[in-house]
Amino acid sequence: MLIREIVLRCAEISQIRTIYFGGGTPTVLSNESFSAVMRTFYDNFEFHPDAEITVEANPVTIQGDYDTLLLLKQLGVNRISLGVQSFCDEVLKSLGRLHSKADAREAIRRVSEIYPNFSLDLMYAIPGQSMGMWQETVNEALSYNPAHISAYELTPEEHTPLWDDIKAGKIQITDEDITIEMYEFLTSTLKIAGFDHYEISNYALRDRQCQHNLNYWRRGLYTGVGAAAHSHVAVDGVIKRYSNAANITAYTEAINNGTLPIVDELIVTESEAERERIFLGLRTSYGVHFENIPKAAVELLTAGLIEINGNIITLTEKGFLVSNFCIGKLI
Repeated sequence: MLIREIVLRCAEISQIRTIYFGGGTPTVLSNESFSAVMRTFYDNFEFHPDAEITVEANPVTIQGDYDTLLLLKQLGVNRISLGVQSFCDEVLKSLGRLHSKADAREAIRRVSEIYPNFSLDLMYAIPGQSMGMWQETVNEALSYNPAHISAYELTPEEHTPLWDDIKAGKIQITDEDITIEMYEFLTSTLKIAGFDHYEISNYALRDRQCQHNLNYWRRGLYTGVGAAAHSHVAVDGVIKRYSNAANITAYTEAINNGTLPIVDELIVTESEAERERIFLGLRTSYGVHFENIPKAAVELLTAGLIEINGNIITLTEKGFLVSNFCIGKLI
């Protein structure tokens, strides 16, 4: 189905600059299936000479599979993003992760032998995670010399086991002061190690920013394929956002009928585009240009939450920590 949808999307794409295989664990695909998908891209599209091709991987599915890593390299994949989250077994268990810290270490060893450009996903403010545990995870992550680190504060989602346990009082959410301390340790440690904090949750060595995500934050166009995938495209000069059917049956039926499985479509108005430009731009260290500096900026500047250079506003490290508040004020 995925291959059929890729072919149906030919009219939307002039040249491929990035491909990001995410939305779960792409490496559970068989080598034959992955090869067929990549051949479909190569057969139907022109690739930019410096195209970035990223594959997300789970330590369990990749740690002992050297042949798969070599195949991905041969197929043009040049970036791996590993969902490590933590190097503490106790924390991984509380998150319901299938891998152990030993699995993560072996996966990193395998990946780093083949891919100098790899990223590690980490998570903090996890119930039961001490400051010491977080410091050990950050320091160990750096010891493997990744080119990129993504670090996310855990946000409990409704209708999940973790949410239910918190509501029932079985688990206590991390104290806000400890969460701030974890964030500050992360940012200061990565800065010393030479990482640029280029987006709220993302840090990279020089020239190793994720180009796929930068395109998203800069409101670039992109096409999503697969169930529940989202797209931001230009159709006959009109900018649209839409999503594919999340239901597998509905998705499959549409593709079999030779139609795109679009379920939600939105024409992006000028006012909506401006809101997106501010919201997404302020998530990055590049900031946003304002024709007229908003009055609310004075309050935020005084509080040390933003910096103003000419007509460009950027969030400070302190501002990143309360980004939703700052963005809401400026919008």
